[in-house]
Amino acid sequence: MALPDDQQWPATSGVYRSLPLSESWVKLAKHGVYGRAIGYARTLFALRREVTIWHPDVVHFQWSFFPLLELVLLITLRLPVALTMHDSVLANGDRVASSRRIGLRHLVRRADILFSHTEQGAAVLRQYARKDAVLRQIHHAPIRYPYTGPRQVNPAPDERLNVLLFGMIKHYKGLDLLIEAAANLTPTARLNVRFRVVGRMEIDGEALIALAKERGVYELFDFDWRFVPEMEIDDIMRSADVFIFPYRAIDASGVFVTALPYRKPVIASKIGLFADILAGSELLVPPGDVKALTKVLDHILTNKEFLQRMTTYATDIAIAMPSWEQTACDTLEAYRDGGVRG
Repeated sequence: MALPDDQQWPATSGVYRSLPLSESWVKLAKHGVYGRAIGYARTLFALRREVTIWHPDVVHFQWSFFPLLELVLLITLRLPVALTMHDSVLANGDRVASSRRIGLRHLVRRADILFSHTEQGAAVLRQYARKDAVLRQIHHAPIRYPYTGPRQVNPAPDERLNVLLFGMIKHYKGLDLLIEAAANLTPTARLNVRFRVVGRMEIDGEALIALAKERGVYELFDFDWRFVPEMEIDDIMRSADVFIFPYRAIDASGVFVTALPYRKPVIASKIGLFADILAGSELLVPPGDVKALTKVLDHILTNKEFLQRMTTYATDIAIAMPSWEQTACDTLEAYRDGGVRG
């Protein structure tokens, strides 16, 4: 995802170049994993040609898609290689091919400069990185989507609190845990909440709907399962009164750093970036603990003073977030420590 113009930082002492995915990968991606692999291989060959022509000072992988293919490319490069590890647990515990798991470990060992957004991720990188590699835990600045103007005012507003779970719905995101927690809420809390789930479904949505109906909470949920265009994200995020992340596993979360600027209370699992940034929050729960999740939900849904206190806390956290300029400066410093001489 490209940053909006007002969030890009000026390159005062050098230039970076971002290469788009080839059209062939986009087309082949519709044909499953083998199609994606073939399309990605073509993209990597195109990248190799660009490197030969442009002679960059560093090649930085923000994400690894097919590590073994990336390793083939890197064998032919005599350049410093940087890699950002967003998730210390591959795919956050979801099932992946063993070749990808093995390939990623080798890719980490090939990298000269390694970035993590959390101490949890840095600890994992230390296990596999070369002794001479530069390892940096770098702050993740907030992501802001284009402002879409004042929201439409409902002439008959819903007084219930809108608790939002946003982003691609995968097993590790814990939607099933949220449904179970909703089923255990007190009657007063149930009257005060609407759970809104927005994002593309990557698992069995029908099974989750069946679970919500079985547990008697289907009417508390608004399921909006689809790809969300960027121009809709600001309006969706502003509609929330509380953000919720009942994740089973995570390091850094793009949705989380998108939510922070909205200054709303965040209920989250006590792991990864959630635990690092929200260290003093009363809304962190052990991952997978439905009883603890129910308790904090019930408290914030029935106690206005507590809701206001957590909103003030969220505001303080948002104000203290680092800027993209600071993130860029920290990245350049790590490049130089890793032998990049631009």
